[in-house]
Amino acid sequence: MYIYLTAFWDTDVISEAGLKNIQTLFDGLREHKVKAILRFAYSRDDGTIGNGHSGKNPGYSRTMKHLEQLKPLIRQNWDVVAVVEVGLIGTWGEWSPRYTTASQNTSIAKTMFEIIPEGYGMVVRYIDIRNSLASVLTASQMNYIGFCNDYFTTGLKNCGSSDWCMNSADYKQVADKSFTFYMRGEVPYNEGPPWGFDIIMEPDSVLKVLKDHHYSAMDITQNFKDNITYWKTAAVYPDKLEKNNIFFDENYFIEGNNQQRVPRTLYQFIRDHLGYRLNVMKDPVLKKEGNEFVYDIKITNTGFATVLNPKPVYLVWINENNEIAKEIELTDVNPRDWQPWEKGKPTELLTHTISGKTLVDLSGKYKVGIWIPDSQPTVKNEPAYCIKFATDNQAVIHWYNETHAVNIIGEIEF
Repeated sequence: MYIYLTAFWDTDVISEAGLKNIQTLFDGLREHKVKAILRFAYSRDDGTIGNGHSGKNPGYSRTMKHLEQLKPLIRQNWDVVAVVEVGLIGTWGEWSPRYTTASQNTSIAKTMFEIIPEGYGMVVRYIDIRNSLASVLTASQMNYIGFCNDYFTTGLKNCGSSDWCMNSADYKQVADKSFTFYMRGEVPYNEGPPWGFDIIMEPDSVLKVLKDHHYSAMDITQNFKDNITYWKTAAVYPDKLEKNNIFFDENYFIEGNNQQRVPRTLYQFIRDHLGYRLNVMKDPVLKKEGNEFVYDIKITNTGFATVLNPKPVYLVWINENNEIAKEIELTDVNPRDWQPWEKGKPTELLTHTISGKTLVDLSGKYKVGIWIPDSQPTVKNEPAYCIKFATDNQAVIHWYNETHAVNIIGEIEF
């Protein structure tokens, strides 16, 4: 969600009407139970389009004043934001052109990072921006600084000036660091030179980049009639994925009661594997030992990335009246750790374990489930924001009430 501050580039204050309009956008996200990838910017063109867009940006001090005004708005609406793009500077908020000094540029990004809650991330446009932030952020904070690749071409055009050339030093740096931060891509428009992109990307290369760089999101509005449309026609098969070391659950390609094997399109596969795709392995251990409930649950992640924002994990018991009888938070479980693969071992799918024992003062028959709600209190009890495990292998059933979306993984009788 781009929010343009164009009307205020030449004034120190964003008007009350402007701030109210921004709040209306956040309210709309909350109403529709979605989250935004958020970017603020001033200029959406170089001044040639018109419609009140001069192509001009404010100076450093004015931008900082505006950012101070935006700070409470961003904080109070963070429950409907997935990640913030540092934005503000340059055309489309892409940091081209930038401010005069490096300290001015880094302070914009540092201030934005200080606004967002602990444990959440920010993305920047270019690799040198991220590298420059190492001088003003801690090593731990740097783990949360990712990229908005607004020129996703698998390195086929303008390689090195915008996108990352395949297997270049920059490409390898992103691959090495992207386990812990947010990645978002955008294929350029099919338009004239120098930045138009009219090449159909090779599917194997697209999937390699998405996996190598742990992508969580991809814009489908740009280049729709070329690459995105092609993705909707190109078929994806298990043997081809296996050959290219792209992870998937074999049940993803099976449909219907007769368990018929079906092809998927490249578009479907990308859509379903951006970010995380969590699979509970069949037959988890769920048993009673004396007064304790013992559990051992195995999970794989066949997505391109992991769960990036903070999420609590609960064990839930649902009684025969279809009501939640008990829930216990598993404070030793962190979904951020559920990586698809370990650094340096991209061909080996990891298996993650949730195990332990706990006292449960229940009697009767119960469904057992895992509830992973949002960490933000205002939307914690909104089912739309809960993590749902994949159901491909039929090891999980989704259970809903007004406040929960629970992944049912088995039953037990106490």
